[in-house]
Amino acid sequence: HKLSKHIHVDSAGTESLHVGERADIRSRKHAEKRGYSLHSRSRQFLMDDFDEFDFIIAMDNSNYYTILSMMTDRKYEEKVHRFIDFCTIYEKKYSEVPDPYYEGEQGFEIVLDIVEDGCTNLVTFFQNKL
Repeated sequence: HKLSKHIHVDSAGTESLHVGERADIRSRKHAEKRGYSLHSRSRQFLMDDFDEFDFIIAMDNSNYYTILSMMTDRKYEEKVHRFIDFCTIYEKKYSEVPDPYYEGEQGFEIVLDIVEDGCTNLVTFFQNKL
């Protein structure tokens, strides 16, 4: 399957603190070392996102519960998932994707490891749904 024909990926935060800003320079630097480009600017999660997207993934528990608390209808609950639940290597060690900002350079590498783990399984998940 060519997933890119069927999947649109977007990113949004639940806080308005950094709306319009690029990702932290350290995140971009570590991502670029692995061949990823973090070029988009942040936006805030909107109520319309519940209707716009079929699948909503929260990176940490705080955002997960914030998104659930924003729901105006329980029908959206099946759309909301925790990223760590798609991990097979790191899901036992971490209960959520950790915040790398206070963990030094290694924190950013760990987050990328976790994201690669979860994304590998997300690709398989979506391939099986098509």
